[in-house]
Amino acid sequence: MIRSNAALWEVLSPAGQLFVRVLVASRLDISVRCAKAIWRMISNSEDHEAQAFVFHTGHLIDQLDGTSDAVAAEAISRYFSDWLTPDLLHQALDELVARGELSPTAGARAHAHMDHWTSPDGRWRWTAKER
Repeated sequence: MIRSNAALWEVLSPAGQLFVRVLVASRLDISVRCAKAIWRMISNSEDHEAQAFVFHTGHLIDQLDGTSDAVAAEAISRYFSDWLTPDLLHQALDELVARGELSPTAGARAHAHMDHWTSPDGRWRWTAKER
């Protein structure tokens, strides 16, 4: 069965759709499949930190609604530096590989892309320059 792009997004909440779009459009070159797997794992978690992450992702939608490109870029940069950190994504990838929900090859590829964009102090290179 062939599914349209619209059908791929229908199964995600608006916050999930934003998360996937932000992650895929970033410099990290993360695949849609990988981004969706990370979102599902985080959004299905009962952990308080995970729920706070989901809340702030939803809040980002409100911040982006009707704003200028400059304000939107700043909000997304803040989201990467405060919430969508290299450490969070590395942990999520490791857990998905351990669960068998992501292949070791896909996990290694995503880790390599993230390592390229992670500064020595553990922040994203593009947000480290901005602060």
